[in-house]
Amino acid sequence: MKLDEYLEIVSEQIRYTKIRSTVTEELKNHILDQAECYEECGAFPEEALERAVREMGDPVETGVAMDRIHRPQMNWGIVAAIAVISILSVGVFYAANIIAHDIYPWQRQAMFVLVGFLLMLFVYRMDYSILEKFRWKPAVLFFLFMVLGWLFFSQSIYGVRRWISMGPFSFSISEGMLLYIPLFAAALYSFRGEGYRVLLKILPMILLPVYFVFITPDLGSAAILFTCLFCLFIFAVWKGWYQVHKKLVASIFSGTVLLAPFVSLGYFYFFGAEYQAARIRSWFTQSGDASFIINMTRNMRESSALVGSSEKALDWFVNGATTDYLTDYILVSMCSIYGVLLTVAIVTGLVFIIMKTFRISVTQKNQLGMIVGVGCGLVFLVKTTLGILMNLQLIPYVSISMPFLSYGGSGTIVSYILLGLVLSIYRYKNILPNKNTLTPKRYLRLKLTWETR
Repeated sequence: MKLDEYLEIVSEQIRYTKIRSTVTEELKNHILDQAECYEECGAFPEEALERAVREMGDPVETGVAMDRIHRPQMNWGIVAAIAVISILSVGVFYAANIIAHDIYPWQRQAMFVLVGFLLMLFVYRMDYSILEKFRWKPAVLFFLFMVLGWLFFSQSIYGVRRWISMGPFSFSISEGMLLYIPLFAAALYSFRGEGYRVLLKILPMILLPVYFVFITPDLGSAAILFTCLFCLFIFAVWKGWYQVHKKLVASIFSGTVLLAPFVSLGYFYFFGAEYQAARIRSWFTQSGDASFIINMTRNMRESSALVGSSEKALDWFVNGATTDYLTDYILVSMCSIYGVLLTVAIVTGLVFIIMKTFRISVTQKNQLGMIVGVGCGLVFLVKTTLGILMNLQLIPYVSISMPFLSYGGSGTIVSYILLGLVLSIYRYKNILPNKNTLTPKRYLRLKLTWETR
């Protein structure tokens, strides 16, 4: 059987048409490589090629095997975990609405969860590798879109412009800017191979968005954005993507990330607004007017039952009813309504999703998928970690929403979109090749050899 005929039969067995050319190209390279070995052993070119084709086996069986490997996949473990978390989170809002006498519109949050879940499935069906085509441009254009939206379409609430309103739709600037992180990851991928001048490109792409979120103002989201962007760059440096001193650059930027919380705390205590200094003092002293929510949430947490709702905890919940309970202090509210054990189980499910996200990402052969997936995982990890620490009152109060759990449309939908990106990366893990290895000198030589025949 001729090589072209063999490859055509193999290709016909592969149902996912987008991968056919890649699979047949790699198969052809393997056959040519084997044929070259036979030539080196003394066989004539035609005989060597015919023998290499014959040893590949039946083309139909080979094609079926390739089809089984190279097909879109769904990580049903993540889908099952997020489905359970979504149902339980809506249950908390429903129970809170009954307990607090219609203060919390649970139907609205249920709609956000449903929309977010559908968007997750939509993004899962998309080919994330399109980001490679546009390089750094999507990140820059998205940032400019957010800035222009803030300048011309922002909605002022209590004198603060944190929302962009367009017709009947509005979304949080700080939550929306989290979508910048995977786009920034694609920009890091596009800058591979550059030297120290990459710092002149990367630093503005980190500092300007962080400053933008900070002046909206939203300190918590600015801290999350700062941490995720810097950690992504450190990850890219450590992978050897740039021609820089890897250990030196990674150490400098790692130190910046570690020192940033202490520098920020000192700045806001000594030079920030009075309410910011009061909030920090209230956390240290656990006293004063600024610690009202802290005291209420501590009482709710300490009086929560191990299993099921606690009447005493629910009394504290009703007496201090505020939307902070279902956004920033959602875990404390869950303890009051579900009990400590079920809340821990929900958080464990969230940790499972985070671990799976990083596992899917770091095992990717396609480096673009790897860095984009790590970016999504960092958002989940940083937000979850800070949310847990704040609910345990181990850090001062900062407005931080828990992924998939906290009340709010913007944060909920953004979380599902990021998870959809992770599922898209998993979907194409055996389809999209690592393009760094597709054009070595050996491959070019083999290809020219075949074409001359």
